[in-house]
Amino acid sequence: MRLTVAEAHTDPDERARTLDEALVRRAVAGDRHAQQSILMRLVEPVRTTLRFFLPGDTELQDVTQATLLEVLRSLGSFRHESRLETWTHRIAVRVALGHLRRRRRRDAWVTLDAAPEGAVLPGTGAPRDDAGVRHELRRHLGHLVRTLPPERQVVVVLRLVQGYSVEEIATMTSARPNTVRSRLRAGLRQLRAAAHGDGFLMAWVGGHES
Repeated sequence: MRLTVAEAHTDPDERARTLDEALVRRAVAGDRHAQQSILMRLVEPVRTTLRFFLPGDTELQDVTQATLLEVLRSLGSFRHESRLETWTHRIAVRVALGHLRRRRRRDAWVTLDAAPEGAVLPGTGAPRDDAGVRHELRRHLGHLVRTLPPERQVVVVLRLVQGYSVEEIATMTSARPNTVRSRLRAGLRQLRAAAHGDGFLMAWVGGHES
């Protein structure tokens, strides 16, 4: 498709936002092709987000579908103040938190496989894309994180693993920043108490100032 002179000089981000607005309007109006296009675009980002919180493929698939359905139901409230993926990420975190709350008494863990490549594990200086470090961290941390209440688990993972700011986490979880800080401190205290002097885990937890 040939761009007009005006379109050719438009900022790429602005052009993408304009295309998103048109796509969302069509989807909200009931255009099945637009809805399918949005779902296909968002399914992998949603899975990547949820993989931090859900251990099994079946559970991951179920919550992914629930998240995408919630995205379609909520499209009318999308105000284009952020990218569609960013807005969807917030919905995915809220759906995951609700799911964790509902199965609080069941076995749960957090997998760190989806950690961003090149990120550094606090307190170790080791890149997260190092398979050996990732395996060691899972071995030391996995059984402990699953003991956290859902609200603390989500905050700890979003802050320490995914690297989001307190303000961003507050938006994602519909909580006040001070509440996020309180949950983070409580989660870190619980992890430290459970570590029982484990140097590797203590270094990882201690690398973040709550």
